[in-house]
Amino acid sequence: MGNYSRSHQLLEEGRELAKRGTNPWMFGLGYVNLGFILGREGKYEQAYDAFQSGLEIYKELGNVHSMRAFALNGLGYVLIQMGRFDEAHEVLQESLSLNTQFHDRWGMGTSLRRLGVLSLQKGELANAKTLLKRSLTLFTELGMRWDIAWV
Repeated sequence: MGNYSRSHQLLEEGRELAKRGTNPWMFGLGYVNLGFILGREGKYEQAYDAFQSGLEIYKELGNVHSMRAFALNGLGYVLIQMGRFDEAHEVLQESLSLNTQFHDRWGMGTSLRRLGVLSLQKGELANAKTLLKRSLTLFTELGMRWDIAWV
């Protein structure tokens, strides 16, 4: 709804509860969600730090699903916005590889979409078109109308 200050307040409260309740997965998710909000606000350096914190927690937990589905894709988005294209490519390729390994078609579609946006930013139009078409095909097969609209 665009109420970022309320989002920050609720996320901080949630992270505190997760920390006190010793729920590291939720604590990591708090960082990842904070990264998404900060990215929406254009605070890319802070978003980058939040995604990295969430990613570190998920790596410690061995939670590959959260790494590939949330943290890596979000981090890739932020890196694109920061103009750090080589790092974004590396992160998004890792995400795509993990999503493919676990047969997560939604995650694959998301990774492909972000890789397509990256190619578009770099002026690689033919590659962007190929990647975005692959993403669109997956989302269409899954019936993911929101993701279809994004692509």
